Amino acid sequence: MRKGVAMKGVINVTSRRMILHYTIIMQLSLLRIFSFIKL
Repeated sequence: MRKGVAMKGVINVTSRRMILHYTIIMQLSLLRIFSFIKL
């Protein structure tokens, strides 16, 4: 039972980190696209 709870916690943390990582990458790519459009 304890192992299952620990695994769920780890999965939640990793998923949150992945979401943050992807949002940052998306923002950077969008900024690059906008800069290209402005040029």
